[in-house]
Amino acid sequence: MKQLIKLLPLALSIFCYQSWAGEKIDLNLEATPDGRVTIDNMRGKITIIGWDKNLVHVKGEIDDSAKSYEFRNTGNRIMFEVEMPRFDRQIDGGGEGSDLVFYIPKASRLDAEGVQVNFTVSGLSGSTDIDTINGNIVAKNLSQEIELRTINGSIDSENLSGEIEMTTVNGSISDSHSEGVMELTTVNGPISSVSSASEVEIESVNSVIDVNFTTIQKLNIRSANARIKVGITELAQRSHINVDSVSGQVELSLPTNVSADFSVQNHAGGGISNSLSADKPHRPKYGPGRSLDMSLNGGNAEVSITTVNAKVSLKPN
Repeated sequence: MKQLIKLLPLALSIFCYQSWAGEKIDLNLEATPDGRVTIDNMRGKITIIGWDKNLVHVKGEIDDSAKSYEFRNTGNRIMFEVEMPRFDRQIDGGGEGSDLVFYIPKASRLDAEGVQVNFTVSGLSGSTDIDTINGNIVAKNLSQEIELRTINGSIDSENLSGEIEMTTVNGSISDSHSEGVMELTTVNGPISSVSSASEVEIESVNSVIDVNFTTIQKLNIRSANARIKVGITELAQRSHINVDSVSGQVELSLPTNVSADFSVQNHAGGGISNSLSADKPHRPKYGPGRSLDMSLNGGNAEVSITTVNAKVSLKPN
């Protein structure tokens, strides 16, 4: 009997808060300051906020179509999961899904996923991993490792720092005041960023890219059918800028006193416009295209631009 009493609190912490759906909840579980928090919800709206308490608090309403939900502590991990019927044709039209707000320790490692879910997350200094299929993601004041992914939805971010990865297929990415190392990917959607990130990778198809950076160490952009506009306030020592574009337009604005070696290659149509110096592009002896090779102010950085059927413009800030 004594052994059973000792095990009872552990059992309750692991299996508590199982209940039926369509109800309002207001629940708490104790958590470690830097533990893992996992949220799995198929539909609805999820808001996640970091706070200073060693507690996970969830409140709101469970999806009306859900079979049940589970909220449990398994040691270093807090899990919240809404269980939905597997074969229910009424799910798509039955209500708007869950509407939940989570408060979690700000140093938590967060994993959250859904199918038709809009996520809003803020105030976390541990790793953050968000996945949704049909939904938007809003992220503010996050640090460390950050991964934000959606298929049909937009991503809006502000004040992210660390290793940042944002991906959407049919949607836009809008980023401001980011720092660290960043990777942005879209297929059918624009990308905009005002950032202090030192290393940036951008891949995009069928879009508009409009980005501005303060001091950049490494920038790689690969695009097809995209208009690219890049502004850089300062190139770091021995920085490298590389742009590859097919069927688009590239506009690069740099400081008037930029120190860099330039290699600009334009193949099969388009043109090169240079307002940084008096250097002129050259035509190849055979075939279409233009090229421009020049060194400005000692050539401290490297700028390489390669395009196919695209116009290139080099401008001072």
